Amino acid sequence: MALITNLQHFLDEYGAIPDEIPGPALKIALFLGSITGWVTITPGTRSNETNVPCRHSSGRRRCSGTVFAQLQPDGV
Repeated sequence: MALITNLQHFLDEYGAIPDEIPGPALKIALFLGSITGWVTITPGTRSNETNVPCRHSSGRRRCSGTVFAQLQPDGV
């Protein structure tokens, strides 16, 4: 599965996560920010395995999968 997102949707006009962001949105913003931080410090544009754990859970079992991330050029 691939997800594409625009992190600017989680930021205020100053580029920061607002204090009044609801808890679930904050968790997603921090999760996506962690992935973004990882992929921006690794070279290349190929898919990279991150150190960010998967958030998916089925029942009480946490996903043991791996998150891979890739930066896309503007306009893609």
